[in-house]
Amino acid sequence: MGTKETLSEKFLISSVYGVGRTLVGLPLEHPFDCAKTVWQASPEKYTSALQVFKTIYSKGGVVGFYSGVLPSIGRLTLKQVYRWPLMLLLPPFFKSISPDRMRVVIPSYEKILTGFSLAVVDTIILCPLERLKVVLMTTPLEVKNNRLISWFRNNSSSLGKELFRGINPIFAKQLVSWSSFLVVDEQCKRFIRKDNPNAVLGVKSLLAISVIVGVCNTASTMPFDAVKTMHQKLDPVGTKGVFKTMGKIIESHGIHGLYTGWQIRICQYLIQSIFTVALLDRLEQRFK
Repeated sequence: MGTKETLSEKFLISSVYGVGRTLVGLPLEHPFDCAKTVWQASPEKYTSALQVFKTIYSKGGVVGFYSGVLPSIGRLTLKQVYRWPLMLLLPPFFKSISPDRMRVVIPSYEKILTGFSLAVVDTIILCPLERLKVVLMTTPLEVKNNRLISWFRNNSSSLGKELFRGINPIFAKQLVSWSSFLVVDEQCKRFIRKDNPNAVLGVKSLLAISVIVGVCNTASTMPFDAVKTMHQKLDPVGTKGVFKTMGKIIESHGIHGLYTGWQIRICQYLIQSIFTVALLDRLEQRFK
């Protein structure tokens, strides 16, 4: 039987666990995020993931892989504070206010509504930090002066606009990402627990779910992620619309241009997913 915590206790517990998950996972995840972003920003310069990693290392050493880490720490810590409580508390809330026949008409509807809600919150709160992270990642490592201060000075007259540049592809990406993650995660766990709904999932099951969720999420979000990088990099291009930018990427690099860096993203997401799937399952079972 689940622990009978109050709503505020659930919020606090899930927030603390979420921040802890960030501190553990970030050192492993950030180098992959950096390499993927660098490749997406200049797909014509690289032919393989190995080349991207070698280039970053040759120009900046190990430190080069942590360009943009400060905005990333702020972004990830902030979103873990609210996303875990919302991820756990919104599905039962939507289920409680919706008619029973809703699940028959739209399976996993509460997860879809939760995904939409999280996408809206993520986009509004995190867009400025995401923009700063991408700017730092795509600023040449040879630049010796403080890259962030220089960027703020150069954009002081239109700072609000620049900080929220790329908000449309971020929302599209977050909407697809959250909906696919929550729905696929739920369906996989439901399938594994079909004979015992309260079964505790073992390491093998959680790893299998992580792989399935990671592949589905990467396949569905990469095109929007590629557009986001183009809109938010140091010298943004194609900022007139998400699908117009997609068209330009396809025109220049083919369909595979939308999936530039997918190998790196898969590795990054598998690391994220292992932490997230396991923690989400434990907290769901605790608060059930």
